[in-house]
Amino acid sequence: MLDTNNVVGDGTDIYAALFDRGGLYQGSDSFGWTLIPDLTQDNPSSMSPRAFPPAQPPSCP
Repeated sequence: MLDTNNVVGDGTDIYAALFDRGGLYQGSDSFGWTLIPDLTQDNPSSMSPRAFPPAQPPSCP
């Protein structure tokens, strides 16, 4: 999870895959935020897609 600041509970948290996360905070409101330095070289983030089971058709009595 990323955020634009380290303020707890302000609702600005984001989930994203970014080309450069430098200058943002990584962590959570529960465990704290860590500033990711904004360097000249990009610092990409990643996300892993989750597979959800297919929807089950309704059962007929």
